[in-house]
Amino acid sequence: LSPFADEVLLTRRDNSARTGYDYLIIVREQARRRIAAEHPMCAGWTYEDFPSPLGKTYEKPIFGRCTVHRKDWKEPYVEIVYYDEAVSMIGKGGATVKKTGYAQTQPRSFLRGVFVERSLRNCFPDRIGRAYAAEEFGESETDIKP
Repeated sequence: LSPFADEVLLTRRDNSARTGYDYLIIVREQARRRIAAEHPMCAGWTYEDFPSPLGKTYEKPIFGRCTVHRKDWKEPYVEIVYYDEAVSMIGKGGATVKKTGYAQTQPRSFLRGVFVERSLRNCFPDRIGRAYAAEEFGESETDIKP
């Protein structure tokens, strides 16, 4: 991954609890999709969200589906993600809190990013799985094999 090709970003976030900053490495969607497309077993993928945007374009999608084809698999892999699951997070006391920002202003783009990235991560873990932190999987760094 190249920071000069805008594939990787380093961002700094304020951490008022420790009176300092947290630095995060962000791998861009385009980089992960390029890595998946360069995989020797990749035969392509398609995605769509429902209801179709041909009707009311301002309507939020209910769910999205990505179908990934691998040359060494007989059946394609299908990942389905519901919009409400993708934009919800558990807040204080176990209450469900809706995310704001990009998830609300561009719901189809947000959802597409979620279900395509999940399906590519599941189909090509040898390439894309390395681009994520161990904490994202709920594992310690010692559990992840290179």
